[in-house]
Amino acid sequence: MSLLAQINLWLCAAFLCFLAIAIFFAREVMREQARVNAVGTASLLMDSAQAARNYTSNEIVPAFASRMTPDAPGRSQDTKPAASP
Repeated sequence: MSLLAQINLWLCAAFLCFLAIAIFFAREVMREQARVNAVGTASLLMDSAQAARNYTSNEIVPAFASRMTPDAPGRSQDTKPAASP
């Protein structure tokens, strides 16, 4: 085997080794970034759900509670449905 062929063989082997190492580290970095991204998205979703829950608890429930009292204006005293024959 000529010297040029041996050099090319060693260079190809070294390139493949470094490529494998680079792929391994890139894969780990991408996994970590994906995990951080997923946690960030989940945090945003949880914050949105909490905001909707707080709004409902603070604004909607009291409004319905005032309408559901028996002495509220506009509400009839007889709330039982008529009996069907």
